[in-house]
Amino acid sequence: MLAILMGLYAWVLDAYISYRFFPGKPFMEVLCEHDPIRTLYVRSVVVILFFIFGLVSGNLISRLEKSRERESLKVHLLRGVDRVHALIVTETDAVRLVSKALDEIRKTFYLDYAHCFLLDPDSGEVLHKLGSPEAGPDQGPRACEATLETRSDQLRQVDGLQVEDRSEREKDAREGSRRYMAPLKFKGTTYALFSGAGQLARFPEGENQGFLESICNDLGHALAKLHDAEVLNHNAQKLTALYENAPVGIFSSTVGGKLVFLNEAMANILGGETPEEVMECTDTVRRFHVPEKRRDSFLKELKTEGWLREFEAELLGIDGEKRITRLAARLTGSSLNGDAVIEGFAMDITHTRQAEMEKGILQKQLQQTRHFKSIAVLAGGIAHEFNNILQAMMGSAYLAQLKTETSSNTWRYLQDIQDSGSRAARLCDQMLSYAGKKAMILKVEPVEDCLNEIRTVLKENIPEAVKIEFDLRAPHARVRMDRVSFSEIVNNLVMNGVEAMKDKPGTVHIVSEVQTGEELDPVQYGISKKLDDHEYWVLSVKDEGVGIEKENLQNVFDPFYTTKFQGRGLGLSAVAGILDKLDGAIGVKSVPGNGAEFLVVLPLAESVLVETEDRDRPAPVSAQFRGKGVIWVVDDEPLICTTIERLLEKWGFEPRAAFDGQEALNKMREEPDGFLCAILDVTMPRMGGLETMRRLREFAPEVPVIIMSGFEEQQSLEQFQGLKVSGFIHKPFQMEELQAKLQQVLPESAYTTE
Repeated sequence: MLAILMGLYAWVLDAYISYRFFPGKPFMEVLCEHDPIRTLYVRSVVVILFFIFGLVSGNLISRLEKSRERESLKVHLLRGVDRVHALIVTETDAVRLVSKALDEIRKTFYLDYAHCFLLDPDSGEVLHKLGSPEAGPDQGPRACEATLETRSDQLRQVDGLQVEDRSEREKDAREGSRRYMAPLKFKGTTYALFSGAGQLARFPEGENQGFLESICNDLGHALAKLHDAEVLNHNAQKLTALYENAPVGIFSSTVGGKLVFLNEAMANILGGETPEEVMECTDTVRRFHVPEKRRDSFLKELKTEGWLREFEAELLGIDGEKRITRLAARLTGSSLNGDAVIEGFAMDITHTRQAEMEKGILQKQLQQTRHFKSIAVLAGGIAHEFNNILQAMMGSAYLAQLKTETSSNTWRYLQDIQDSGSRAARLCDQMLSYAGKKAMILKVEPVEDCLNEIRTVLKENIPEAVKIEFDLRAPHARVRMDRVSFSEIVNNLVMNGVEAMKDKPGTVHIVSEVQTGEELDPVQYGISKKLDDHEYWVLSVKDEGVGIEKENLQNVFDPFYTTKFQGRGLGLSAVAGILDKLDGAIGVKSVPGNGAEFLVVLPLAESVLVETEDRDRPAPVSAQFRGKGVIWVVDDEPLICTTIERLLEKWGFEPRAAFDGQEALNKMREEPDGFLCAILDVTMPRMGGLETMRRLREFAPEVPVIIMSGFEEQQSLEQFQGLKVSGFIHKPFQMEELQAKLQQVLPESAYTTE
């Protein structure tokens, strides 16, 4: 088409030249006329012009094509850079960002491969090795990796892009290509190492290098931001985990009382399972403070100091439970709707406070126990000594009575001495009960049968204005006890209530029932004994008297402590001593002016059988009791020895006396015809009753021995096991008791009763 156009053009041009240079003919004639010479000339000129025109046109077209290709490459580059920047803006993971960016770089710059090492900016260790797929059989990525490994330290020190020709081995695969390497860094910190390779012919010199260097700088900046964001996110996660899983409560509220936020531990302190549950139930934090005025104290101290390190508050949770907490808080510089914000911590110290209270109670109980034990030892010692004195006094009065007419005033005076001695003996008995050393015969008894037996006696011994009401709810309850001691317990408690009413009309309520350890509330009665889950027989004795002042409640069971004008202060202490020995407990609660209630707790017996049989009771003693033979009396009290000697002599025996065990043993061995019996005291200086008994059995294994003591029979006899004790007599004893015991242990040939 171009040749036809050029031919037509030459034809028209030839005609026009002829017309101009050879005028006189019409143009159409000239156009259609054929002149070889003229045509050759003209056509030579046209060819030359055409050649010139072709050169100019070709050059112009080439320039246009190159310009269009360059613009296309620029557009390609800009779009690739755009895609990389879009990744930088949207991608939040460094590995994914670099992996996708490498792929875009390879496509944008027509690289054979693009490869990268992600580094730890702190330690410089390699975290990930990333690379684009290989193009063809080239081994570029592995070579790049080897190059990076060998030049990694060098690249960390370089800023910008490094360009170098590929190795000779690689040129065989791709001629005219170059390798690009650059550290991806920001503010001197290297985050990755980049390497790629490709041909330079596609791009004008330096254009691709500038874009690639710009992308590397942007990637370094992006990796720095992602690293910082990752660090911040990691720290935020740690702080969130610390905040949510903290063992202490964390809260924020306004001064006005609006709860802003709290963690799970704080929600638990406030009686909820989750923070959302507490927030839904809370209008103001004032509702948690008990009382609400405590919140005002908290705010006052906080505003004064600006920071509270320790503030103890009692908080009422949404579950209705009260918890003792220790708060630490500060006023922040921020505000919510113009109201200053408080941030703080809370720790639940309820169990700690309870433990401290229990520790205080235990320490107090320990002090009381030591106090009571020391008093018990003192009371037991005093009672023992008094029994010895009473024994001598009553025995002497009895001997004097034997020589006095029963109708005389002297006989009555002597009887009064014995009666007073018996009363004093009962006081000593109460002291021994408090000391836990009273003689008791323990049996499993139907306890309410025992109450019914003493009901009549109780009613006869109280004023007419006072009534006793029984409410017995445990007819089958059985406890291990001593009937005499049990009667003493009930009688003391009832008489204590009667005396509290001061002869005014009123009622003493006696309630008997069975309860478990869980049902009982020993704390309100001041009972320190720990009760397990077993069943207990519980006796309540409640009066309508004047009551007991609060400061006196803790002392009511102390010996010799009384608020009554004529009281001795031994009744309740004796009850406490008896119950302690029976593994029971006693407590009291009272409101002044509204009476007092005493609570007795005894464990139920597992068996209904009697544990110890009744002891043999002595047969009636004959007034004509007479004997013969030697009887030894061994006691460290000379008056007791003298009194018993006189009695034995009065009954016809030959008494011998010794004031300690060693003296007695020496004299017993010298007795030519032996002796009938020995009456041996348990507690003596130098050699006590136990050692004396052991040595006595070495040379007199079958001689009857009667043990006498002011302490409990069972306790006294336990140490004499295996030594053949014939009998026990409790001091102070009546002379008839001694007669009966001698009649019980001596052979019938040694005495007569006719």
